[in-house]
Amino acid sequence: MMKMNKIKYFFAFAAAVVAVSSCMKEEKIVLQEPFTYDEQYYENVREFKKSEHTLSYCYYAAWAPLEGLTGYKDPASWGERLRGLPDSLDICNLWMGYPSPDPKSESYAPVAYADMKYMQEKLGTRFVLHGDAASTREVVYKNDTINIHEAYNAGDAELVKKGLDNHVQLMLDKVAEAGLDGVDVDWEPNIPVWRDHETIIYVMKKLNEALKPQGKLVIMDLFSDVPPTEINEYIDYLVIQCYTPQIGCSTARLRNFYTTRGINAGIPASKIITCEQGGDTSYALNGGGAWKDDNGNQIYTTDGSEMYSFEGFARHTSDNNMAGWGVFYLDRNYYSASGVPYREFRRGIQVANPTIY
Repeated sequence: MMKMNKIKYFFAFAAAVVAVSSCMKEEKIVLQEPFTYDEQYYENVREFKKSEHTLSYCYYAAWAPLEGLTGYKDPASWGERLRGLPDSLDICNLWMGYPSPDPKSESYAPVAYADMKYMQEKLGTRFVLHGDAASTREVVYKNDTINIHEAYNAGDAELVKKGLDNHVQLMLDKVAEAGLDGVDVDWEPNIPVWRDHETIIYVMKKLNEALKPQGKLVIMDLFSDVPPTEINEYIDYLVIQCYTPQIGCSTARLRNFYTTRGINAGIPASKIITCEQGGDTSYALNGGGAWKDDNGNQIYTTDGSEMYSFEGFARHTSDNNMAGWGVFYLDRNYYSASGVPYREFRRGIQVANPTIY
């Protein structure tokens, strides 16, 4: 009898489920779609980027596979798409490689390449190759291998020069292959050949001679070293990695850092881009660290909340007529604690370039 009752209860429950299901309407899953704009919007963005304004800059890597992996990404998340970056971004450093349209290239990345072309053509965003002037020892170009580290230590100036020429040509070939807007050379020398000021001057001069006639950018970035004054003649911008986890999170520390590594080396403020850290999780979520004034007091925004360093950098560079400001590893600010992708980076761009009515 108990077994029969269980069977009856089962069929009664099943019938109830069917009845309820039959009364429910089928709902479509609504996915958030990117905004679409008319041509006037794109023209306005391009004109803004051609105007005199405080530049925004970033290092961005989420578009590329993790180091050591082959192939290319076809991501579902806009946080891993170049096209998902803020429309108002001026310059993007592709620091984990470059997207090539050539299926035969090791850098083949059709999704990233199409996104990049869209941003270049529609939004006027400029993309630069991440070049190395820090640890490169062997330069391999068209089956010609030159160890510039060993040649330098051996005092073979001619072989070093040939190796540097090949190194420059490798960068130029990549710019041409992907249709990039220039090169940003990372000068963080940790071997003798790159510590020699004549070496970096030679490389930047050669890049300038090749890229400037094409209207392309020549940028150098650095952290702790001070560049030779001659560099100013060959660069459009000097990106100084003023990472506040290392230098301190205040206007005083920021000013001291870019002054000793840029201004005092003869690089004018109009060419200096100050760059904040974005890789640290808390920094990425909140838009940097809590921003302090020259006396170490917390600074507050117009709405009374604590100001963070993304905004602090943006305001400081704008107020002091510097070239611009930026964020290393901007990827992670896509996941802003506010819930709005890149909210703090976007706000920095807005406060540095207030709307004029």
